[in-house]
Amino acid sequence: MNKVNALAVYSFSRNLGMSSSNIFLPFFLIEKNMVGLTGIFFSSIACILFLMGPVSGILSDTYGRKRLMQAGASLYGIAALFFTAAIFTDSLLVIVAGTSLMNFSFILSEPAVSAGLAETIPQEKRGTGIGRFQTITESTMVAGPLIGGMAISASLHLFALFFAFTFIISVLALMKIDREKTVQLGTFNMKSRLSFLLSRKMLFLYAASTSVAASLFPVVVFIALFGTRLTPVLGGVLISLFLAVNLVLNIPSGMLADRYGCVPVLLVAAVLGVLTPIPLAISTELPFFVISLLLFGASMGFFEVAFQTLVAEKVDSSVLAFTYGSLGTVGDVVRIPIPLVVTTLFQNNQVILWSLLICMFWILSSMILHRWHNDFISSPPHE
Repeated sequence: MNKVNALAVYSFSRNLGMSSSNIFLPFFLIEKNMVGLTGIFFSSIACILFLMGPVSGILSDTYGRKRLMQAGASLYGIAALFFTAAIFTDSLLVIVAGTSLMNFSFILSEPAVSAGLAETIPQEKRGTGIGRFQTITESTMVAGPLIGGMAISASLHLFALFFAFTFIISVLALMKIDREKTVQLGTFNMKSRLSFLLSRKMLFLYAASTSVAASLFPVVVFIALFGTRLTPVLGGVLISLFLAVNLVLNIPSGMLADRYGCVPVLLVAAVLGVLTPIPLAISTELPFFVISLLLFGASMGFFEVAFQTLVAEKVDSSVLAFTYGSLGTVGDVVRIPIPLVVTTLFQNNQVILWSLLICMFWILSSMILHRWHNDFISSPPHE
């Protein structure tokens, strides 16, 4: 098993466990009539994600990708033990601890996985490789909740065995990954990292503007807004449809990025993003929502792989994990208030204003991308 395949197996098993575990807490709270705590808990997880992104990136760049993945796997294993204990204790505290550790293990190791993948794949095949990797690992977003729900319904003991199995698989995959050379602690101090962020301000402005544009189409919020016209099954089908369109385009977008460059693919994503709100601006009936959903899924399918590939091309390997973590933090910050804005606009029938906001941010992001790309070509920065 080569390193790319080992990374894929590690990421797939870990993501599958995490996406399955997140369904456990809501069902437990429903049973205990404590549903109101669900939002508070997952908001807390989002805050931790926001704070830990750059930190986990710094740790990965300093101590090595494999060590951070080992730390993530260790936390995953402890979380699996908590879920096993929860079967016998029926304790909210134990379940919250298990779910928190499961999510934290993902937060800690994700920048290391992204950076390790980008460094392993040859540059001329990087887009295709990242696209294939994303398709494999992100399929857990569809399969995880289904597996978790089936395990809970069938037997909680099976749920515990499932976590143990995914943990063992992730550890075996890590054994196939060689430990890379690391830099000395302090080589990249906080001052130098802040200086680096300022030198890449156009990249971070682009990430912020695209995050706002994408967040203005919150799929789950729209499912809630259209809830009176949807059955739970149909709502689930629509979410799966969005994810499927996104996943199907990961590999083609990577191949196009390798052949024509990342910037043209990102511009295609922007064009699809501009088209996304038009059907809903015409009518808020369900068929028009489905068309908008498909356009948004296609936009994200082209965007995600091309952007990750572009970052790997433009950023030095020594700060690559830090960059991925910091970009994730930028996205988390701008995504926090946007669902509230969208809900307010739709409840006040301001669909046209919502459409104009999406178009404006996609156009703005394209202008930033064009400026940053041209500046980079004319004067490549020294790392």
